[in-house]
Amino acid sequence: MIHKILKYFTASLALASAFVFCFLVGKTGYNQFQINQTTEEYNLTKTIKELHYTTILSQQLLTDQTWQTRSNVLQVTAQHDADYTANQLLKIMLTYDDSSSYNIRKEKAKNYAEQSILSNPDFFDNDKQKDGSHLINAKRLHSKFLNTTASIDFVNNNLCNVLIRSTSKHWTGTQSAKKLVVLYAGTYNLTTQKFQQLNIRKIYHVGSNH
Repeated sequence: MIHKILKYFTASLALASAFVFCFLVGKTGYNQFQINQTTEEYNLTKTIKELHYTTILSQQLLTDQTWQTRSNVLQVTAQHDADYTANQLLKIMLTYDDSSSYNIRKEKAKNYAEQSILSNPDFFDNDKQKDGSHLINAKRLHSKFLNTTASIDFVNNNLCNVLIRSTSKHWTGTQSAKKLVVLYAGTYNLTTQKFQQLNIRKIYHVGSNH
């Protein structure tokens, strides 16, 4: 991931986000309208699911339909746990100000992610180079987590697919920060209370954020 970040920040900041987007997902040209439209659709879907689960749960608690009640309690619990875990994991991934804080992220994330994610260089790599230098310090790269929202699919065998939307800002040195919105697709394990799969689906460049 360090190499992707460096490519993002060593180009002109006006063109950098488009380069990163092209590098990761092979597309450019997403405008603010599309970002808003995607966000609205995502939030609407999440709200509908939450209302659906809450309504069914309330009805079944009243009628004492035991199996369905247990099923929906599990669904609501999974939504809460996946949302919390996604927030903790992305907060760790997207927060650093120097090489030390960048390289310690993997250790901090062990409570929230399985090894398949921890060993993925797109998320947790080491910035130390062969000559002993550290790229994060050399390039003065910074990242700050802002927020996440998560929406789950139906739970099956204590696993559920999760769509995560994160917002963060990134900058180099004293230059203006750029805000990024990233969509991830992942799989959450209710037994371990960790994500066992995570993939970047889309990256949107929102603009400057002072």
